[in-house]
Amino acid sequence: MIKLRSLVFNLAFYVNLVVLMILGLPMILGYIGGTLAHLRPLVDTYRAAGERAGHPDQLKVALSTHFQAGADPAKAREMCVLLGDFLRRTLGLGEKSAIPLEEELSLIRAFLAVEKVRFGARIQMEENIDKEALSVPVPPLLLQPLIENAVVHGIANLVEGGYIRLGIHSHNGTVSIDVENSFDPDAPAKRRSGVGLANVRQRLQTRYGNLASFAVKTEGDSFRVALTLPAEIEVQPA
Repeated sequence: MIKLRSLVFNLAFYVNLVVLMILGLPMILGYIGGTLAHLRPLVDTYRAAGERAGHPDQLKVALSTHFQAGADPAKAREMCVLLGDFLRRTLGLGEKSAIPLEEELSLIRAFLAVEKVRFGARIQMEENIDKEALSVPVPPLLLQPLIENAVVHGIANLVEGGYIRLGIHSHNGTVSIDVENSFDPDAPAKRRSGVGLANVRQRLQTRYGNLASFAVKTEGDSFRVALTLPAEIEVQPA
């Protein structure tokens, strides 16, 4: 039973990582234009990842849907550097069942650094984090999909941009995590909407069972994801 749970957990992690890489590519290609050659190694990497995951056409669909002309070469190069930094941080995560929350936050900030090249001041990030929670282990790339969801389905649809609020608090052996963002409730749903959230829910269930909770709430122009999980003292073996 333990081996089966570990297998499901690792499979969910790799699916999440492949989706992240495949969907992250169009974000960069929107700024490529005449500098596409700078991204050739990344393109090859993502194509191979998609083929291994059994979705070889995802890269082609993403490119045809999201490529934009008139790109800024300087921004394209900056995004290459920042994305490369983010991907380097993810290397080896598949071998770990959990990482300190502080490391997960570092991954989130690296991801947002890439997005801020694209959206600039349209992204207003706010953090309210208990220091006591920073050492708590969490599944790797558990929170990053929540931030990505806030950008793709929230900020990207707002001309003037909006906020992302991340709150993390520790109390009585439990860590509560809230991600709230502004969004346009009248905007049409995008393809693959909800996939990242479903992955997070599944990974919580796989690792913690009924000890964790996951909830989504919309109120006006605010979208909120709230989850709780046990404040484990140290990283558990895979």
